[in-house]
Amino acid sequence: MRIIVCEDCGKRYNYEKDEFCPRCGAFNQPVKTWGVDAKGNVIRVDGVNEQNHAGSFVHKEVHHEKDVRRAKGLDWKTAGGRPASPQAGKRPAAAPEQKRSPVPLIAAIVGAIVIINMLISLLGI
Repeated sequence: MRIIVCEDCGKRYNYEKDEFCPRCGAFNQPVKTWGVDAKGNVIRVDGVNEQNHAGSFVHKEVHHEKDVRRAKGLDWKTAGGRPASPQAGKRPAAAPEQKRSPVPLIAAIVGAIVIINMLISLLGI
């Protein structure tokens, strides 16, 4: 029994019993985490299957780049498998910027418009 949640109305229902949502009629396909290609190889939808590309150039390059990033402290973990130190490859943290309120700017613009209108009316232009 595969219970899925309708993306349109949020109702939970059994996909094997009803392919369409019983509340709103929307078709919601269940999430696939794997599939099979024409040759019978299992393909993961959420990532690459390591065994299918183990000897390829891309496999070697990706893992080489990952090793370099870990050695320089740019990855989540170092080459030894320990968490990277906070100082490894990072600049000192800057002070957080304070957000300015737009209210003073809006007040200044409105004030300038009022003054310009008063000058125009006094001069009779």
